[in-house]
Amino acid sequence: MLNQEKIKAINRQIEIFNSDPDRLPEDKIPVNIEEKIRKENIELEKYCFDLNENILGEIKKENGKYKINIQARDHYYRKRFTMGHELAHFILHKELIGDGVDDGKVENKLYRTMFRKNDKITSKEEVEANRYSAKLLIPNELANFIHESFFRDIKKADSLDIDINFLEFLSKKFQVSTAVVSFRIKNLIKQS
Repeated sequence: MLNQEKIKAINRQIEIFNSDPDRLPEDKIPVNIEEKIRKENIELEKYCFDLNENILGEIKKENGKYKINIQARDHYYRKRFTMGHELAHFILHKELIGDGVDDGKVENKLYRTMFRKNDKITSKEEVEANRYSAKLLIPNELANFIHESFFRDIKKADSLDIDINFLEFLSKKFQVSTAVVSFRIKNLIKQS
């Protein structure tokens, strides 16, 4: 249950995290994912209306330069995760990108199996990109603090029912969806 103690503890931890003089400005909470993409010399289009409605985002190489296109219709928190996901493909799977990687909505399996641009990117690489994005937007140091402070005694992540108010609070702090917050917490519980 969300209460003033939790709010103060998390705000304090984020303040400590952000005050680290060795931390780059774009790594402070909320992580400036757009600046991280620019630092990799990748062009970013956050409001791409040309993408099929089933595509959340894509990274492609045009004229020797990389470009990330993000679905215009998505909520900003969803866009941030997709930006991190596409950046992850660049960092982790650059040699597999070829002419491009487009990432469709999970529930659209027909799109994923029949119309996907790049069959070199498998579900393994997609999971890696999702994990990378989640860790990028909710850094380990803070995710571990949340886990240790509020979920240390929970042993089974599958049965975990996290208070929606707490999820929404964390969602706003990190500017990610509640699904990403829940994913990070449940993965830490499974690992402990």
